[in-house]
Amino acid sequence: MIFSLTAHRVLDLLFPERCVLCGGYLSFRSRRGPFPVCGDCAGSFVPEAGPRCAVCSMPLISEDRLCMRCRGRERRFADNHSLFLYSRPRVARALAAYKGEGATGLAIFFGDFLADHLRGMDPGLVLVPVPCRRESLTRRGFDQVLLLCRALRRRHGFRYRRLLVRSGGGREQKTLNRTDRETNLRGAIQPKKSIRGGVPKRVVLLDDVFTTGATADACAGVLTAMGVERVSVLTIAID
Repeated sequence: MIFSLTAHRVLDLLFPERCVLCGGYLSFRSRRGPFPVCGDCAGSFVPEAGPRCAVCSMPLISEDRLCMRCRGRERRFADNHSLFLYSRPRVARALAAYKGEGATGLAIFFGDFLADHLRGMDPGLVLVPVPCRRESLTRRGFDQVLLLCRALRRRHGFRYRRLLVRSGGGREQKTLNRTDRETNLRGAIQPKKSIRGGVPKRVVLLDDVFTTGATADACAGVLTAMGVERVSVLTIAID
């Protein structure tokens, strides 16, 4: 035990690591888990409470059941649940570090929160990752949603299936408005050519951020055409 603590202290000195949120140095004692977030910052992440839109998960102020942007709109997915609000500075910072700065250990950090929510759902659920743009994969070097799925499988035993692929280039969704997002996605999401074991009837589509719902809707449309009967969506944050 003494040797183990001494070894950790030596490693802390030789290879200092900083929390991606507050910038403080991480040590064996201050970190909460196998990810670059200190205990204090990790403890500040609490899934959003209060009334939420039954479709997109946007917090409701005075609306009843549905937010204004979901009223009168047809969605091909049943519902979305987002754990956090992207407008929270630490949430946005953590996602930027994960997606843009290569802090891949945050897949475990976010995955643990996602697992807590998934445990309250159908125990036989199958996760389906939203496919990554080829350009984003090349630039980033990893598929951030697929990493989440792998963390959920390794640490918590959840199953996932790669049923979708993204064809063509297209522009990044985050640079577009709602109408342009829908246009940009036409034909971009396709079923994977080789699927073993059939198609599950109920799936949870996993993504990092829910914005207009255009990506989730496009994926749900393809999954429904493949034979999936119900598509729920789960995301880290809603913007």
